[in-house]
Amino acid sequence: MESFTDALKQGNLEKIRAFPKSDLHNHFILGGSRQYLHKMTGIKIEPVKTPILSMDEMRQN
Repeated sequence: MESFTDALKQGNLEKIRAFPKSDLHNHFILGGSRQYLHKMTGIKIEPVKTPILSMDEMRQN
């Protein structure tokens, strides 16, 4: 079986969907690198400085 990264590089949505949701969260662009997102969008995302205690709190940041 190919790796999740291989499926991403190929842009193969069917293969990507075959992986567990946790892999999508951890390795997909929105689950990852602030530096990469800054490079691709020009938007700088500051790191979280204190623990987020709920989904509502996360949405406020």
